[in-house]
Amino acid sequence: MLPACLRLADDVFPRVRAHAARRLVEAGWSQSRTGQALGLSQAMVSKHLASPPPADALVERLADELAQEALQPEARDGASPWCTTLTEAQGRPDAEAALKDFLGAERALLAEPPLLVVPQVGLNLALALPGADGPADVLAFPGRLVEAAGRLVRPAPPAFGGSGHLARVLLAVRRRTGHAALANVRGGADVLAKARRLGWTLQAVERDANAADEATLLRAIAAGRKPVDAVHDPGAVGLEACLYVAGPDAQAVAKKILALNQALVDP
Repeated sequence: MLPACLRLADDVFPRVRAHAARRLVEAGWSQSRTGQALGLSQAMVSKHLASPPPADALVERLADELAQEALQPEARDGASPWCTTLTEAQGRPDAEAALKDFLGAERALLAEPPLLVVPQVGLNLALALPGADGPADVLAFPGRLVEAAGRLVRPAPPAFGGSGHLARVLLAVRRRTGHAALANVRGGADVLAKARRLGWTLQAVERDANAADEATLLRAIAAGRKPVDAVHDPGAVGLEACLYVAGPDAQAVAKKILALNQALVDP
């Protein structure tokens, strides 16, 4: 059975967006500006305007809320974050399955925040599409997940091309191991000890304390001789120590992160 988020995307969301388009045009917006705000082409806005309005109170209420969000004076130009999340998969082969997996991993991490392994720079998750050859084919959080009052929050919805650095690290790991997902958590002796206790296979990156470049990490990954569960970068001056946790999909990586966090909780 499809999860609720995808049923909403396939059924409710198109009707909400169609009615919101009508509301914005009624408010004086051009069809082009309306389409930009809602993630639609101008032709699709025109098509929605020609269709009958919904006879559904919930759709009308959600459409009104979406239109009001766009009409707020402080609203930025461009698509609503709500629209961006649900339309991210459009036009990309295999992207719907990837988004489903990614959102499942996000739910797991937000439900049980692994705060003991969140690095100072924030935690990010990356998932590559089959055949990915660059960051634009990798789904990630722009801005990373950060701690706020004992919770994890995301500054922006997941997006393809959301993280250049983590995407490049993932693609390097993928070429060696076939893993399609990767996350960054904090490094350090305590984290490594718990990872080994969990039975993880680790690769250590060697770098000069004054060399904080990404190229050193990528070369080390490429030179590895066996599949690994995680790659540990000890960091350098201005570069936080980091453990890159890999897995076959985003939800598998989330489970590994939660297990590592629990291992740090347990005596």
